[in-house]
Amino acid sequence: MMVIYDADRFGLSQIHQLRGRVGRGDQQGYCFLLSTQKNEETLERLRFLEQHQDGFEISAYDLKLRGPGEVLGEKQSGIPSFLVADVFKDYPILEASQKDALEIIEYYIQDHDYEKTMAKIQKRLLENNSYVD
Repeated sequence: MMVIYDADRFGLSQIHQLRGRVGRGDQQGYCFLLSTQKNEETLERLRFLEQHQDGFEISAYDLKLRGPGEVLGEKQSGIPSFLVADVFKDYPILEASQKDALEIIEYYIQDHDYEKTMAKIQKRLLENNSYVD
């Protein structure tokens, strides 16, 4: 059993990681999230955790609430002034890209060409991103 006091002060991903540490054996685990907050938005965040176990769903929900933060800069959360892509609008493209990448990797693993392919990818990444420290 785990009890998290002032759960409203933690990020959703942090709480999800913590609660994943209980109930790993053959016995049921329990994680209690305690908060003295009355703010409906805060309570809604905690209710979302109560109803969802998928880390991807939790991080997407958190991203929708808090924004992606800054890619370049020191700010931790909020909508940045420079966007590479709109995570919500472009989600179908990102999902299709992930599916395609997994299929390509699966294909090369089956052909026992995985190590050679990974070396090619790493080489191209280094060549194309040589300006990055």
